[in-house]
Amino acid sequence: MADAAPGPRLTITAATGCPASDKDPAGELYVGVTNPPPTWTGTFLPNPSPTSALICNYYGRSDAPFTLQSHTLLNMADATTLATAMNQAPLTCPFCDGTYYCPMDDDSITIVVFTYAERPDVAIWMKANGCATMSNGTIVIYSIDSPFLR
Repeated sequence: MADAAPGPRLTITAATGCPASDKDPAGELYVGVTNPPPTWTGTFLPNPSPTSALICNYYGRSDAPFTLQSHTLLNMADATTLATAMNQAPLTCPFCDGTYYCPMDDDSITIVVFTYAERPDVAIWMKANGCATMSNGTIVIYSIDSPFLR
């Protein structure tokens, strides 16, 4: 489905690193990421495999609200494993035309930035609680029961 969430979006690359907060300079929570327009079709992430990935985890409404909780740099093998799993997620939403209920959402976020040798970085916005989703800024994947997003 198209990512049409209204609100501020974060532009992030592996070179810029993880911001200290997932709020914009005006204090609003970001709603997703921006990426260069995709030049690939049919998959969530481009191929070939990424060369690395940066993972930024942010607290939600608990502990230290909306601040960076941790960050991790993945090597090529681990980044490729993660990208392969993301690309296996269905691009359709079989339940989105009906009524569904989501568990509690504390607004915690994970951002994954994949680096590639031949193209710009691609950032992914992930919510693992509430209605679990991931978005590349163009496509959003909704998954209530996906083990990958839990």
